[in-house]
Amino acid sequence: MPRTAERLRPWPGLLFALLCSAALAVPGVDAPFTLTPPAELHVAPVARAATGNTYAYLPADLKQPLRLMLTAMPASEIRRRLGQLSDVQCIRLFLDELRKDHQHFFAIDMEAPLAVGEASFRRVRWTGDKGGRSLTGVLSCGELQGYYYVVHYTDAIEHATRSFPAIRNSLKSLRPAAQ
Repeated sequence: MPRTAERLRPWPGLLFALLCSAALAVPGVDAPFTLTPPAELHVAPVARAATGNTYAYLPADLKQPLRLMLTAMPASEIRRRLGQLSDVQCIRLFLDELRKDHQHFFAIDMEAPLAVGEASFRRVRWTGDKGGRSLTGVLSCGELQGYYYVVHYTDAIEHATRSFPAIRNSLKSLRPAAQ
């Protein structure tokens, strides 16, 4: 079956809730990776969930929509709870939640993969309106050295041509921590 036609199991809402439940800010949580973020983004508190942690990189002015978020989920834990996730299933879980939060939402698979460290992940580009702003973003997911990494970055449409290249370049610096 072609990648774009791949279907999810019938319980994606439950699966997403399991992945993201019990989120809270946790200072000082060691990431299973290192990353050099773009200069305009700074590390924020970590959000811990039932199956992994989300590491957010935010601008100094939090009213600006620029964001880079990396969710790292131990692959063994995901497989134990949910079975093997394909890249399409992983992306779809998070894309469905984005769709719920945005008006005029549109998403399309990108032909070129996203370089994350030395890996290449499938990616989806999306646009939508939220809070009176037109936003665009990229969502990607893949498995790298024992973790599923969900990569999500977003910005205002008018700023993305400037901010996204810096984020893509930054993602090339991701290195999994020694396990």
